[in-house]
Amino acid sequence: MWLNRSLLVLIVGCTSDYKLDPPPPSETIEDSGIIEETEETTFDLTGSGSIQGRICDTAGGNYVVDALVSIDYDLNDDGEIEGTVEATTDVDGRFFLGEVPLGEHIIYVTKGSFSTTIPVVLNTTETLKLAEDECLDPNSVNIAVVTGQYDHIEVILGDLALNYDAYDGVGNDYMTLLLDPDKMAEYDIIFFNCGMSSSWTTQYEVVGTNIEEYVADGGSVYASDWAYYIFEAAFPDAVDFYGDDTQAGDSYVGISGYLSANVINSTFQDRLGSEVAQLYYDLEIWAVPETADAEVSVLLSGDAPILDEWKMDTIMGSPLAVRVDHEAGVAIYTTFHNVSQITVDMQALLEGIVFSL
Repeated sequence: MWLNRSLLVLIVGCTSDYKLDPPPPSETIEDSGIIEETEETTFDLTGSGSIQGRICDTAGGNYVVDALVSIDYDLNDDGEIEGTVEATTDVDGRFFLGEVPLGEHIIYVTKGSFSTTIPVVLNTTETLKLAEDECLDPNSVNIAVVTGQYDHIEVILGDLALNYDAYDGVGNDYMTLLLDPDKMAEYDIIFFNCGMSSSWTTQYEVVGTNIEEYVADGGSVYASDWAYYIFEAAFPDAVDFYGDDTQAGDSYVGISGYLSANVINSTFQDRLGSEVAQLYYDLEIWAVPETADAEVSVLLSGDAPILDEWKMDTIMGSPLAVRVDHEAGVAIYTTFHNVSQITVDMQALLEGIVFSL
């Protein structure tokens, strides 16, 4: 009935939304526009036009929802930004920038810690359609992964063509990262897998403070399942887990199996095309949250079946995935993670979480 995951020996780790209006049917579409040479433009720079394009993820396999696309323009060429045109990508990754002054521009695309730039020449007062899809740059982020026994987020990162530095979480190698704020600051995102060792708890307050300050300074962290305790150390008021939050492992009561979750976050609804996600928990005793603080964004919720001291129960409306926006950075925790029998919904959610960090 209970699978042995070292039982009670502590092992941790396991925007405003708006849609884009398409260009009016009466407008014609001009292809290309991407600058390939640095030749001086000779066209009339009076007036404005529009730009249409599509943004894909770092692997080019899927389109990115809610990426911010913008152009800063300097009409007088005096080095002072005089205005900004911006939009967000829709459910199909498409964007439409209207009222863009004619001339040479750099389109800036950002999604979480990820970004890319697109140089363009707008020489038509009608709509310029970028000839090719433009993908987020996989080299725009520095990523660290603390490995674990029961989760392998690095597989998801590999699917997304992302490089990362791995720190052994089963041994003690990862302590060189967590006890060195300067080293942590070299990374835009740090992932904590379910099943890292308990070594860090000997420095509980130091590690918790380092992670909290790392996020406050603009870093992003992701933790899954048994990594709840490192999430708890950094953000003790964010989530109330089952049992005593001061006792590591007290929340390990979740029952394995499939669970239908309500997708609360609109970006993930768009990504899935549904307000319901099918999750799968492959192991017993996963960490179960009971409630989230009012300031915390609940991404997914569901009724979590539990077994505590041989008594079965259900935690109604458990916040199964949460997001903490802490000053300049972001922290996300999920009860589920990358498993051998990962569902299509979980794959899409985990990829979406990567790009929201």
